[in-house]
Amino acid sequence: MVLAFMALRGGREFDHGAFDRFYGRMCDDVLAAFKQSAGDMVVTHCVYTRALRELIRQRLSESGASVRVVLLRVSAETVTDRLIGRYVAAAAEKGQSCDEWLAATFPLGETMESLREKTLMQNAVLPEQVDASESATVSVDAGAALQCVLQEVAKAIQETDS
Repeated sequence: MVLAFMALRGGREFDHGAFDRFYGRMCDDVLAAFKQSAGDMVVTHCVYTRALRELIRQRLSESGASVRVVLLRVSAETVTDRLIGRYVAAAAEKGQSCDEWLAATFPLGETMESLREKTLMQNAVLPEQVDASESATVSVDAGAALQCVLQEVAKAIQETDS
């Protein structure tokens, strides 16, 4: 699965079957948890293709659950900036400089710039956009602050319920 995921994110051919098996097992776990829950559930995961979102919708709908998919749109630059910000915060939490933290965490001599370049390349392929044929699926811009994103997600879900 890891190799398929890295190939997908790198814009190369990938093993679709690996994703089908992974998400099938994930759906089994979600359905088992849903049977034990007292109500609604939220499951978070980055699902890159429309076909996989459909697979998840179909599998989870078999339980009688009302399934909605929310695709958070975010640019590769925003993802990268957020990740680098987490690295800086991790260094500060340990009382280390960024260089010290990087040396301890990434033994191959990574720098913030090399990590930025790698992260941008790894995010070259973003999830397929929602199109009109996808039922119970909404798309929300996640480039804003977290509170704004949460408000937009709630609004989008309410609109699909109408």
